[in-house]
Amino acid sequence: MIKTIKYDNKDSLFFCSDLHHCHSRDFVLEPRGYKTAQEAEEGLVFTWNSQVDADATVYHLGDIVVGARPNGLDALESLLDRLKFKEIYLMSGNHPSGWNKLYEKCFNTDGLAEIDGYGRATLEYKGRKIHFIPNYYEIIIGHKLIVLSHYPISSWNKVGKGSFMLHGHCHNNYKEGQYQSKNGKILDIGVESALSYSKREKSLFSYEDVLHIMNTKNIVQVDHH
Repeated sequence: MIKTIKYDNKDSLFFCSDLHHCHSRDFVLEPRGYKTAQEAEEGLVFTWNSQVDADATVYHLGDIVVGARPNGLDALESLLDRLKFKEIYLMSGNHPSGWNKLYEKCFNTDGLAEIDGYGRATLEYKGRKIHFIPNYYEIIIGHKLIVLSHYPISSWNKVGKGSFMLHGHCHNNYKEGQYQSKNGKILDIGVESALSYSKREKSLFSYEDVLHIMNTKNIVQVDHH
Protein backbone atom coordinates (compact mmCIF):
# COMPACT_ATOMS: atom_id res chain seq x y z
CA MET A 1 0.00 0.00 0.00
CA ILE A 2 1.26 3.47 -0.88
CA LYS A 3 0.72 6.08 1.81
CA THR A 4 0.94 9.84 1.50
CA ILE A 5 3.16 12.15 3.51
CA LYS A 6 2.41 15.73 4.34
CA TYR A 7 4.89 18.46 3.54
CA ASP A 8 3.81 21.94 4.60
CA ASN A 9 6.97 23.95 3.89
CA LYS A 10 6.87 25.16 0.29
CA ASP A 11 10.10 27.15 0.49
CA SER A 12 13.34 25.55 -0.69
CA LEU A 13 11.50 22.61 -2.26
CA PHE A 14 12.73 21.30 -5.63
CA PHE A 15 12.04 18.47 -8.05
CA CYS A 16 14.25 16.89 -10.70
CA SER A 17 15.02 13.58 -12.34
CA ASP A 18 17.49 11.73 -14.56
CA LEU A 19 20.71 13.57 -13.88
CA HIS A 20 22.48 10.61 -15.54
CA HIS A 21 25.74 11.45 -13.81
CA CYS A 22 28.70 9.75 -15.59
CA HIS A 23 26.63 8.98 -18.70
CA SER A 24 28.75 9.65 -21.80
CA ARG A 25 26.26 8.82 -24.56
CA ASP A 26 25.58 11.53 -27.14
CA PHE A 27 21.79 11.15 -26.93
CA VAL A 28 22.01 12.39 -23.33
CA LEU A 29 24.82 14.93 -23.67
CA GLU A 30 23.82 16.71 -26.88
CA PRO A 31 20.29 17.83 -25.85
CA ARG A 32 21.85 19.25 -22.69
CA GLY A 33 24.51 21.16 -24.61
CA TYR A 34 27.54 19.20 -23.36
CA LYS A 35 30.27 17.26 -25.16
CA THR A 36 31.63 15.03 -22.38
CA ALA A 37 30.38 13.47 -19.16
CA GLN A 38 32.85 15.58 -17.19
CA GLU A 39 31.61 18.77 -18.82
CA ALA A 40 28.03 17.72 -18.05
CA GLU A 41 28.91 17.07 -14.40
CA GLU A 42 30.46 20.49 -13.97
CA GLY A 43 27.57 22.21 -15.73
CA LEU A 44 24.81 20.41 -13.84
CA VAL A 45 26.51 20.81 -10.46
CA PHE A 46 26.88 24.52 -11.17
CA THR A 47 23.24 25.00 -12.18
CA TRP A 48 22.05 22.90 -9.21
CA ASN A 49 24.10 24.81 -6.65
CA SER A 50 23.15 28.15 -8.19
CA GLN A 51 19.49 27.28 -7.66
CA VAL A 52 19.47 25.18 -4.47
CA ASP A 53 20.64 26.25 -1.02
CA ALA A 54 21.96 24.19 1.86
CA ASP A 55 18.54 24.07 3.56
CA ALA A 56 16.69 22.72 0.52
CA THR A 57 14.64 19.56 0.18
CA VAL A 58 14.99 17.88 -3.21
CA TYR A 59 13.00 15.06 -4.78
CA HIS A 60 15.01 13.25 -7.46
CA LEU A 61 12.85 10.77 -9.34
CA GLY A 62 15.41 8.24 -10.50
CA ASP A 63 18.47 7.54 -12.65
CA ILE A 64 20.84 9.83 -10.78
CA VAL A 65 23.94 7.87 -11.89
CA VAL A 66 24.19 5.96 -15.17
CA GLY A 67 27.18 4.20 -16.72
CA ALA A 68 29.49 4.16 -13.69
CA ARG A 69 29.63 0.43 -12.99
CA PRO A 70 31.39 -1.02 -11.08
CA ASN A 71 32.06 2.34 -9.41
CA GLY A 72 28.46 3.49 -9.08
CA LEU A 73 28.62 4.00 -5.33
CA ASP A 74 31.78 6.11 -5.49
CA ALA A 75 30.29 8.15 -8.33
CA LEU A 76 27.05 8.76 -6.44
CA GLU A 77 28.74 9.73 -3.18
CA SER A 78 31.14 12.03 -5.01
CA LEU A 79 28.21 13.73 -6.71
CA LEU A 80 26.17 14.07 -3.50
CA ASP A 81 29.19 15.60 -1.76
CA ARG A 82 29.19 18.39 -4.36
CA LEU A 83 25.45 19.12 -4.39
CA LYS A 84 23.67 21.45 -1.99
CA PHE A 85 20.68 20.09 -0.06
CA LYS A 86 19.55 19.37 3.48
CA GLU A 87 17.37 16.41 2.58
CA ILE A 88 17.13 14.53 -0.69
CA TYR A 89 14.57 11.90 -1.67
CA LEU A 90 15.98 9.42 -4.18
CA MET A 91 14.10 6.99 -6.40
CA SER A 92 16.16 4.29 -8.05
CA GLY A 93 14.58 4.66 -11.50
CA ASN A 94 15.47 1.97 -14.01
CA HIS A 95 19.23 2.65 -13.69
CA PRO A 96 20.00 2.05 -9.99
CA SER A 97 23.80 2.32 -10.34
CA GLY A 98 25.14 3.40 -6.95
CA TRP A 99 21.63 3.75 -5.49
CA ASN A 100 21.47 0.09 -4.45
CA LYS A 101 24.85 0.15 -2.71
CA LEU A 102 24.10 3.39 -0.89
CA TYR A 103 20.71 2.00 0.13
CA GLU A 104 22.45 -1.02 1.65
CA LYS A 105 24.29 1.34 3.98
CA CYS A 106 20.97 2.00 5.69
CA PHE A 107 21.30 -1.44 7.25
CA ASN A 108 24.94 -1.13 8.27
CA THR A 109 24.95 2.07 10.29
CA ASP A 110 24.31 0.90 13.86
CA GLY A 111 20.72 1.99 13.94
CA LEU A 112 21.01 5.30 12.09
CA ALA A 113 18.52 4.12 9.49
CA GLU A 114 14.78 3.88 9.82
CA ILE A 115 12.14 2.27 7.66
CA ASP A 116 8.85 4.09 8.04
CA GLY A 117 5.27 3.37 7.06
CA TYR A 118 5.72 5.10 3.71
CA GLY A 119 8.28 2.61 2.39
CA ARG A 120 11.02 5.14 2.99
CA ALA A 121 14.47 4.31 4.33
CA THR A 122 16.52 7.19 5.73
CA LEU A 123 20.31 7.42 5.89
CA GLU A 124 22.16 10.04 7.90
CA TYR A 125 24.81 11.21 5.46
CA LYS A 126 27.50 13.67 6.54
CA GLY A 127 25.09 15.85 8.48
CA ARG A 128 22.34 15.61 5.88
CA LYS A 129 19.57 13.11 5.17
CA ILE A 130 19.06 10.82 2.21
CA HIS A 131 15.64 9.22 1.90
CA PHE A 132 15.30 6.19 -0.38
CA ILE A 133 11.79 6.01 -1.79
CA PRO A 134 10.02 3.66 -4.23
CA ASN A 135 9.49 4.56 -7.88
CA TYR A 136 5.92 5.58 -7.02
CA TYR A 137 5.33 7.98 -4.14
CA GLU A 138 2.70 10.47 -3.03
CA ILE A 139 3.08 13.70 -1.08
CA ILE A 140 0.63 16.37 0.05
CA ILE A 141 1.67 20.00 0.10
CA GLY A 142 -0.97 22.06 1.82
CA HIS A 143 -4.08 20.46 0.36
CA LYS A 144 -2.48 19.55 -2.98
CA LEU A 145 -1.86 15.89 -3.77
CA ILE A 146 1.26 15.35 -5.85
CA VAL A 147 1.96 11.93 -7.33
CA LEU A 148 5.64 11.28 -7.96
CA SER A 149 6.73 8.48 -10.28
CA HIS A 150 9.84 7.67 -12.23
CA TYR A 151 7.60 6.66 -15.13
CA PRO A 152 4.70 8.78 -16.43
CA ILE A 153 1.21 7.50 -15.63
CA SER A 154 -1.85 8.43 -17.68
CA SER A 155 -4.36 7.81 -14.86
CA TRP A 156 -3.05 8.69 -11.42
CA ASN A 157 -4.66 9.20 -8.02
CA LYS A 158 -7.35 11.94 -8.19
CA VAL A 159 -6.42 12.76 -11.80
CA GLY A 160 -9.87 14.25 -12.38
CA LYS A 161 -9.69 16.42 -9.27
CA GLY A 162 -6.62 18.42 -10.16
CA SER A 163 -3.83 16.44 -8.50
CA PHE A 164 -0.38 16.69 -10.07
CA MET A 165 1.69 13.97 -11.72
CA LEU A 166 5.46 14.60 -11.74
CA HIS A 167 7.66 12.11 -13.57
CA GLY A 168 11.04 11.51 -15.12
CA HIS A 169 12.39 8.77 -17.42
CA CYS A 170 11.36 10.33 -20.76
CA HIS A 171 13.97 13.07 -21.15
CA ASN A 172 11.30 15.53 -22.30
CA ASN A 173 10.16 13.26 -25.14
CA TYR A 174 6.73 12.37 -23.72
CA LYS A 175 4.39 14.92 -25.26
CA GLU A 176 1.80 15.02 -22.47
CA GLY A 177 4.53 15.60 -19.87
CA GLN A 178 6.08 18.59 -21.61
CA TYR A 179 5.58 21.89 -19.82
CA GLN A 180 4.01 23.43 -22.94
CA SER A 181 1.32 20.75 -23.11
CA LYS A 182 -2.15 21.64 -21.82
CA ASN A 183 -3.36 18.04 -21.87
CA GLY A 184 -3.52 17.13 -18.18
CA LYS A 185 -1.71 18.23 -15.03
CA ILE A 186 1.35 16.10 -15.69
CA LEU A 187 4.93 17.36 -15.92
CA ASP A 188 8.27 15.81 -16.87
CA ILE A 189 10.66 17.26 -14.28
CA GLY A 190 13.78 15.71 -15.81
CA VAL A 191 16.95 17.66 -16.58
CA GLU A 192 16.14 18.23 -20.26
CA SER A 193 12.74 19.63 -19.38
CA ALA A 194 14.16 21.95 -16.70
CA LEU A 195 16.92 23.19 -19.00
CA SER A 196 14.41 23.85 -21.76
CA TYR A 197 11.94 25.60 -19.46
CA SER A 198 14.61 27.85 -17.94
CA LYS A 199 16.55 28.45 -21.18
CA ARG A 200 19.45 26.39 -19.75
CA GLU A 201 19.70 28.33 -16.50
CA LYS A 202 18.18 25.68 -14.20
CA SER A 203 18.41 21.90 -13.92
CA LEU A 204 15.58 21.56 -11.36
CA PHE A 205 12.03 22.79 -10.95
CA SER A 206 11.15 24.72 -7.82
CA TYR A 207 7.75 24.13 -6.30
CA GLU A 208 6.77 27.60 -7.52
CA ASP A 209 7.80 26.58 -11.06
CA VAL A 210 5.58 23.52 -10.80
CA LEU A 211 2.62 25.58 -9.60
CA HIS A 212 3.08 28.12 -12.38
CA ILE A 213 3.23 25.44 -15.07
CA MET A 214 0.32 23.41 -13.69
CA ASN A 215 -1.84 26.52 -13.60
CA THR A 216 -1.55 26.62 -17.40
CA LYS A 217 -2.61 22.98 -17.80
CA ASN A 218 -6.12 21.60 -17.99
CA ILE A 219 -7.60 18.87 -15.82
CA VAL A 220 -8.20 15.86 -18.02
CA GLN A 221 -10.48 13.15 -16.64
CA VAL A 222 -9.40 9.99 -18.44
CA ASP A 223 -11.68 7.66 -16.46
CA HIS A 224 -14.03 7.82 -13.46
CA HIS A 225 -11.34 8.98 -10.97
